Amino acid sequence: MELCKNRKLFALLAAVLLIAGAFAVLFIKQGETEKNGNNFMQENSGKIIGCIDLNRQSYNLAQAVFESLPSPPKCFASIMQLRNRGEFSDDFFFTKEFFLQPEFYPVFLQNGMEYWTSPTATHWGAIGFGCFPYEKTIKIKPGSAAKTRLFLHAGFGVRTFQGMRIVPEFENSEDAEFVKITLDRESEEGFLLGPAFPKFDSGWAKAIDAEIGVLKNPAKKTIKIFLKTKSPEEKQALEWQKKYANYYNATDFVGEKIISSITISTE
Repeated sequence: MELCKNRKLFALLAAVLLIAGAFAVLFIKQGETEKNGNNFMQENSGKIIGCIDLNRQSYNLAQAVFESLPSPPKCFASIMQLRNRGEFSDDFFFTKEFFLQPEFYPVFLQNGMEYWTSPTATHWGAIGFGCFPYEKTIKIKPGSAAKTRLFLHAGFGVRTFQGMRIVPEFENSEDAEFVKITLDRESEEGFLLGPAFPKFDSGWAKAIDAEIGVLKNPAKKTIKIFLKTKSPEEKQALEWQKKYANYYNATDFVGEKIISSITISTE
């Protein structure tokens, strides 16, 4: 699937066949754009330029689908337009009020709504997730560090609670000598993604925060780090299984999957 400027978003969907009772897996790659640019918050006589709010009236979907989500911020549609054109640089500007809205992810308007407008009666979404952006490049000078934020969400159509951890993995193991990466505590220790269907759970998406430091000069090279799903600790998984009847480990049926990659340029 080819979308905005060849940026790819991996979304994995494992579906349970209601008739046969068997599981099937669907892999989706989605493209989304993120580049550095200017801040949106320009003002003219006290008013934000080009302010367009999010409007779902044209969706022909029950508003109950979105009732567990926070209210969208003012000018949401305008900010998303600039972000998707690569004119918004601050990942940490996007708080829960932004990334919990399905419209934060361009693929929702492109084909995600089909799960509601043209549902498949024979399939039940069990496991699925996607990360925005799928690929990211950061320039860091030796001896320096940088912070970045990515956004993980349950796949559209997924009806379950999914437990997982996120673990960094170097493409070349020897690069760990030059670079250190630390994820936010929740990502490292384990977390839940709530369902995205038939309505969006208040925890259907989360931010993944990473701090990356270049320890010493790696001879002007690029270093790639993959972010990979892992099962949560067994004790935690058992607690979630008791609490949620529709719970799965995100690695059930499909194994460990790369959700995103970070390329570090040290030049």
